[in-house]
Amino acid sequence: MHGNEQHIQDNQLVLWQCRVCSRRARVPVDTPRIFCACGYQQLNGVTPGLGDKVAAVLHKVGVTPQRYVAVKGALGLQKKCRCPERQEKLNNLFRDNK
Repeated sequence: MHGNEQHIQDNQLVLWQCRVCSRRARVPVDTPRIFCACGYQQLNGVTPGLGDKVAAVLHKVGVTPQRYVAVKGALGLQKKCRCPERQEKLNNLFRDNK
């Protein structure tokens, strides 16, 4: 645990499963971003948004931010990726209203 973090009660944790590699982890309910060891990033917390779902599908077929930047560089384009911004925008546009 980091210095200012409190011990988390079991009832405040949820079981999260990566949409790409199926790894499972217990994470705090209010986690804003989840980073899996496979490289997948879920930006909408424990409930995946549309941007998270699109990112998972692209990641499964091999389209990662790193490969995207490499291909752009090979084509002589600016080596910049705004994938997280697009992912967050899709999450915000199509957020489930609970």
